[in-house]
Amino acid sequence: ACRSIELAPHPIELLRSIVVVDTGSGHGTGFVARCELIFPDAPEAGYAVTVVTCAHVAKNTIVFRIDRLGTTESDTAICTRLDTVGDVALLTYASDKPIPCLRLADVEPDFGDEVMGINFMLTKTPWAVSGLWCGLGRTTVPCSPGSSGGPLLHRGKVIGMTSHYIHHPHAQGAVRLEALRAALN
Repeated sequence: ACRSIELAPHPIELLRSIVVVDTGSGHGTGFVARCELIFPDAPEAGYAVTVVTCAHVAKNTIVFRIDRLGTTESDTAICTRLDTVGDVALLTYASDKPIPCLRLADVEPDFGDEVMGINFMLTKTPWAVSGLWCGLGRTTVPCSPGSSGGPLLHRGKVIGMTSHYIHHPHAQGAVRLEALRAALN
């Protein structure tokens, strides 16, 4: 089953949970939210890995290449859920080994709390950018093409997802925690 990754004690494990979602015509960011044994009684059968990204990254694409940090391996994923209203997509692929995953927070942080976004802005090099949570799906964490789908973290847990597609005056839009939770349930 999926093991949870906390930010402070395991920063390398956290980064291994962040992926580049390559659509063939561009890229976005994603994060591993689930890694489950396909057959619990037969671990050699492998794992089903679920990556979360933005729906606007995944739309119009059937097969995706998933590149994880810290490895030269690529995996091929398919879209298993596309919520264009909530701007959430779930991509699934099989792995022969467990992949660290990020855990969703129980609640969104308070207005003004510091948050961190990890994404691949403009390039396939990861960026960790801090900002403030402005509530109601808004943050000061910068977002640009390629960063959509990156997790927004507070105290090591996912509280939202960056989205270059959602715009608010004086703040950057974010996919809210409840949309992520609804897609994963």
